[in-house]
Amino acid sequence: MPNTWLFQANPNEYLVDEALRAFSEHTWLVNKHRNHVHVGDKVLIWRCGRNAALVGAGTVLTEPAEIEARPEEKKFEKQPLKFVGKKTRVRVRAEAVKVPISRKKMLNDPVLRSWFVVRGCQGTNFRVTPEIEKAIENMLA
Repeated sequence: MPNTWLFQANPNEYLVDEALRAFSEHTWLVNKHRNHVHVGDKVLIWRCGRNAALVGAGTVLTEPAEIEARPEEKKFEKQPLKFVGKKTRVRVRAEAVKVPISRKKMLNDPVLRSWFVVRGCQGTNFRVTPEIEKAIENMLA
């Protein structure tokens, strides 16, 4: 059974909203859980920061490997040195959700309000529990 992951983007480092609108295949750093992320896993994309929101969803296309970001992604990098060179990454097919789910909206949900991601966290990849995934799917519906 596939896992579900939250991949977090910091808008001070990467313009994730613009990248999601520009193309459907993305490379994503996998700094944690590299032995647990696999092809076919689901991905939810979270933009952290002041305007935090769930902004995208997709599927992992490749196993984690030492690869470079695709050249067309470079224009969305606000801090290119963080992304330069071969790093552990996966390729993800993802698109923007029709209506982003804001942190504020999640804080009003009885299940999501206690989720550590909504409260603010540092990192790139986080496992999503089935309970959290179901609550998010209900909000997306």
